[in-house]
Amino acid sequence: MIKKYFKKIEKSLDNHRNIIEDQIIKTNAFTEDKGSIEGEVLFTDETSLGFMEVVNTNKIEKEKYKYHYMDKDKHMIFRYDNAPHHKDLKTFPHHKHTKTGIEESKEPNFDIVITEIEKQMIKW
Repeated sequence: MIKKYFKKIEKSLDNHRNIIEDQIIKTNAFTEDKGSIEGEVLFTDETSLGFMEVVNTNKIEKEKYKYHYMDKDKHMIFRYDNAPHHKDLKTFPHHKHTKTGIEESKEPNFDIVITEIEKQMIKW
């Protein structure tokens, strides 16, 4: 099941090939149902996404995740993660870092993050 999940991430990247310059992806299957995937995606506008997920396909939520989107000078544009801080947020532990602060956020899936990046690239 975890290998099927990894293929889903790869398919998302393939679906956005028009905005991707390069990518490095590493997967690690711990068991048949649990594993990690991490990598870096370089976009055609020189922005980049560093990401990591620890997933158990038997659970609804990811055990751990971060999606860190940066401009060409490596300054953060946004970051989603579920690090257990910001306990005052209704969506704890899920949250989004932006240039203006911390926001409540549901747990995003990989395709939602890539689509958000694509929309931002169109604005610029």
